[in-house]
Amino acid sequence: MDVSFFADIQNEINKINNQLLIKQIFTLEKLRESYIAIKNKIVTELHRINEDTHGEDATAAIKMLQQSFKTSISIYKQCCWGKFSALNEQDFPELYKLLTDKNGDLQRVHDDFAGTVAMMDFHGYTKFSNSVKYNKTPLMEFGESLPAKILSICKKCHSLVYELEGDAIIIIGPQNPYWVLTAVMSIMELARQKLIFENDDISQYYNLKLKNPAIQPFEMNASITSGGKIFINYEGNLIGSTISEASRILSIINMKKAYTSGIMISDKVARELEKSVNIPQIHPIDLHNVGNPYLIDVKGMRVKIRELTLEQKSYAKRANQYSEELYKLLKIKNPSKWFNILVLYVKLTKCVLEKVDVSVTLEDGVYNSSHLIYDLDLYTAYWNEHPSAEVIRHILSRIDIIYSKSNDVRDTIAIYREYVNDNFELIINYLDNFYNEMLDSESKKDRRFQALCESYRRETDRLRSRYLPRRIFETVLANSHLIDNMQELPYIGKK
Repeated sequence: MDVSFFADIQNEINKINNQLLIKQIFTLEKLRESYIAIKNKIVTELHRINEDTHGEDATAAIKMLQQSFKTSISIYKQCCWGKFSALNEQDFPELYKLLTDKNGDLQRVHDDFAGTVAMMDFHGYTKFSNSVKYNKTPLMEFGESLPAKILSICKKCHSLVYELEGDAIIIIGPQNPYWVLTAVMSIMELARQKLIFENDDISQYYNLKLKNPAIQPFEMNASITSGGKIFINYEGNLIGSTISEASRILSIINMKKAYTSGIMISDKVARELEKSVNIPQIHPIDLHNVGNPYLIDVKGMRVKIRELTLEQKSYAKRANQYSEELYKLLKIKNPSKWFNILVLYVKLTKCVLEKVDVSVTLEDGVYNSSHLIYDLDLYTAYWNEHPSAEVIRHILSRIDIIYSKSNDVRDTIAIYREYVNDNFELIINYLDNFYNEMLDSESKKDRRFQALCESYRRETDRLRSRYLPRRIFETVLANSHLIDNMQELPYIGKK
């Protein structure tokens, strides 16, 4: 074969690569067909000139074709697999099998995604960026060295880093969630520069040093989920409910642990963990540390979540007991449940104060945990004897102040706080209006009674602010319009 023939082959290959770049070739099968056509052209030319198909020219042509095919495959993945271009069978065997079809091409539609998705973020990234903007070393460490280590950890855990930008990380791994969970915990240890469990040794497994003087430690939160319909477009973007669910679960753990690290998983992942084997065996993951399931509405999406306990707290056992009681109580249809909901909400707060020292400054002085417990006990007694709008306001405002000052209290009551505050605000509004509506109704029937009401308006307002008989409170709670406007489940973010 002469030189011009080899030049023609190269031109054909260049044409294929150009078609890849402009997405005229957008399936792996079509790419293979294009190369098979070139190979057939080579074989035809060899037959035409009666040259041995095992000769030097033939070998050189086929070798050139094979090398070019590898290059074209790389271009194809960059153009059509996008964020999944790094996916290969050698480094990610389980994930490759899960995400590719019989032709080895990326499977773009999944009715129930079997893989595991984790979403993580760094606490205090913005503050860190502003504090070191004139110091290149920490920025380079965070922007180059740390991502390289994260990629190395995920690769070791057979998981793909789907996104790594700024303070956000998204990881996609095999169906067995232990792989992704191991990657998440290892990245947390790397970022925090301290071990989660005493016997961990990530330096031995990943050949990485835990301490890094070039950068400050970061706390991190993570959510892990699975399932749901997804579509992968040609940029490699995941479109569907899986990423949305991971994002919403992350917002829950971020609210609970705004200054510490935590992991929250979907109930489906928890059930998958029970069926799977901890193959990586880097971290001694105890499934007894997976909490009870809670169904929560987050910005219109209902997610069933469980928290993985990373650190045992002295108040945890009682807090879990009260939390479970409170959650069960929420689902009862009887409106009188709101008496006990407030009591349990107080107990949940108090069980933390009994073990953790909290100090808050109020209008009448500084309150420590003992003072706060006494105050909550006093107003809980008022609530049980004479429920009123003022008692509700006092209890909820106290707990909100404690919530803002104590990470432990925040962590314990966060999933209920918005639900309790908003529903009791509705109750308060109805209580505030109850006497006025009743008196106005009677006033319209009798002018003399109307004049009497006006003359005693100040006294009736004062009485209303003190207490309501329990039977009146129960009448208000039974109002169908109030019941229709109250939320059934704990939620985060207005619906």
